[in-house]
Amino acid sequence: MTLEFELRVVDDPTPLDWTEPGEPLTFLFGTGRVLPGVEKALYGLEAGTSVEAEIAPEDAFGFHDEALIESVPRERFGAGGPPEIGAQFEARDGGRVRYAVVVGFDGDAVRLDMNHPLAGSTLCVTARVLAVRIATPMELATGRPVAGLSADLPPRA
Repeated sequence: MTLEFELRVVDDPTPLDWTEPGEPLTFLFGTGRVLPGVEKALYGLEAGTSVEAEIAPEDAFGFHDEALIESVPRERFGAGGPPEIGAQFEARDGGRVRYAVVVGFDGDAVRLDMNHPLAGSTLCVTARVLAVRIATPMELATGRPVAGLSADLPPRA
């Protein structure tokens, strides 16, 4: 599917993510490239169709989970020490990147909230479908669209 879209938090006009004019997003369903709630909103739509839908937290970044508030030793932050309360950064956990916010200090420990910053948020997606086609065997094997196969996009309105 190829589309133009804008994603934002409900009741906040500031876009979180969007496509630039003339630079649509092409993705394969079921590959995790877009949020599950966005896939649900787009499922079954045809080229030329527009949609605006709310995305519940469980279909976006999940709910805030208290189990994801962790204490780590201050020395993990090196000579500069830990950032201030409220500071946001990305932390590596094995091979994956996790969001972290410093939420407090407890003796020699730093308390980090590892929930995604948008956990608990209801989102709104506005999209216009430009093209829909069946994925090729190669795309299904790799989970990625092949460039150039969506070149038959309809003219822009």
